[in-house]
Amino acid sequence: MSELSNEKLTQIKRAAEDAIQACNRLYQPFIDVVAHPLNISSLVDMAKKSSGLSSENYNLKARFTQLEKEHADLLERLSRVMECVAQAKDGYYGFSGEGGDTDNLTKDLEKAMRGASE
Repeated sequence: MSELSNEKLTQIKRAAEDAIQACNRLYQPFIDVVAHPLNISSLVDMAKKSSGLSSENYNLKARFTQLEKEHADLLERLSRVMECVAQAKDGYYGFSGEGGDTDNLTKDLEKAMRGASE
């Protein structure tokens, strides 16, 4: 049923509702059969709900993948900041290796925290 479009599901449900009315009109009181239109109507409702949940599941998976990538990027930026702090602790010489001062350290740390490349 998940392969049926919403339009087809609506058509099936309408046909089932028509069949319900016909059964109730011809066989009063209510007739209970295995493939009674009420069962069909319920199946259509379940299929619509299932397709909606599948769509929501796909969106959540995509968001989770995006969050994993952002997490990896943040970890990479954090390791770069940690490297900068370690360099400052041992005697800072800048990313270029030419030696630097406190201003360059601050600029390089800000650059690393923003995620800018060298």
